[in-house]
Parts: sequence; C-alpha cells; structure tokens
Amino acid sequence: MERIFAIGTVQRACRDDVHDVFERKLLSKGFTLHDSAVMAATLESLVRADTMDRLRAAYRLVDMPAENSKPATEDQVLAVVDTYMLMYILGAKHNTMTKSKLVTHQNEIHRKYPTWEDTRLWVRQVRSEVLMGNPELAPTSFNATERTLELMEDRYGKWQNKECLDLKASLLKMEDAGSGRVRLGTFYRSALNGNWQFSESIEYLRLLGALDESEPSHLRVIISNYVNAPSNCVASSRFYSVAWMSVTRL
Repeated sequence: MERIFAIGTVQRACRDDVHDVFERKLLSKGFTLHDSAVMAATLESLVRADTMDRLRAAYRLVDMPAENSKPATEDQVLAVVDTYMLMYILGAKHNTMTKSKLVTHQNEIHRKYPTWEDTRLWVRQVRSEVLMGNPELAPTSFNATERTLELMEDRYGKWQNKECLDLKASLLKMEDAGSGRVRLGTFYRSALNGNWQFSESIEYLRLLGALDESEPSHLRVIISNYVNAPSNCVASSRFYSVAWMSVTRL
C-alpha cells in the first residue's frame, strides 16, 4: 500500500508542489506502472483546472461573467479567446492580471510575438472545427469556448513546430561552414535586418549554453542549443511549458 498513491491525496499535494511530491516518490522506491498512470491522470486534471482558471480570468478581464444568462455576442467571445491566448503565450499570471496590465501586454504583443495575428487566425480555425463537430453547443457559450481552448492546448505544440522549423532554417542559412554554429556578428546583424529573435546578450547566450567560446576572438552561437533553449518556450502554465519543438511537461 505504501507504493500506491491515492488520487485524491496526490491531487491535494500537487496543488502545493507537484514536482516535489513525485520526486520524493521516485527517489524513495521508484514508480510502478500504476504510480505513473496516477501521475499522468493527476497532471491532466491539474492542467485542466489551470485552463479553467485562466479562462475565467479572461472573462473577468473583458467584463463578462463566465456563467451569464444573457447570450454573449461573437465579438465578446473572440475578445475572451484573444485575452486567454495573450496570457497563455506570454506566460502571464492570470490570477494577478489586471485590466491595466492587459492593455500593456496588448500594446506589446506584436513586438514580443510577431506571429500573433497568425496565431489568432489559427485559434479561430480550431474554434470553427469545435463548433462544426459539436452542433449541440451554443457557439458563444462558455462550454464551447472551454472546449476550443482545451483543443488548442492539445495542438499548440504541433502548431509551434512550424515556427521552430522556420527558426532553424534561418540559422542554417547563416551557418559557419557546416559547423552547426553561427558567428556572433552574423547573428546580431540578422536581428537588425528583421530576425527579431536573435537579440540575446552574450551573457544570456552563455547562460543558455548556446555560446561557443572555444575561440575567444570568434564567438559563435550553437544552433542546436539555441533552438532548444528555454528562451524559446513561448507558452506556459503552472504545470508545463510549450517550446518551439514540443510540449514539455514539468
């Protein structure tokens, strides 16, 4: 019995520190198949709860009650979806988000995330798919929006993979003679020419493990380390982050 987690106990503990609980379990006696299944189910439950909290925050920020007897308009629902996505992409804390902070993020989103408009269009396509596949749902209902955003989160890693491939292709065009590296000067000149991502400081590149200093007079950026760096995680919740190439559960 010591080796079996009760789901309710794990869920309560995970709300405090999910990583610490499972790490202690792993280090003590290891995981059985059952333990692994419980961990997966618990994380799924926690991620869904986090999605619901963020969605309710989005409704609050656009002055719409989540459960409203008066039907919402299409524009109102799309405003909720955009607000949700903005917080999701920027990793903003929805529980402390205010309207003034939201306005600041809205003014900065195109600079911080230039593919914002493409992402908004993609989410609308996901929503259309949900509505077509579930004709019993009222299009502007809370339930329909909830399902849209749950499906979006399931697919977001694959969506972001397209940007990962673009990022990698841009770096390979600047590659230093098949070395898997880009000269630092070339890297920064590219940023001046519109590749907005390539602007990290030397200190930060070093911290990422993406700086090749084997020749101090010719610093270079390691393409593979840069592409897979945490700085390229563009969406997150309390329990996972979405990187350019994949969804990484924490």
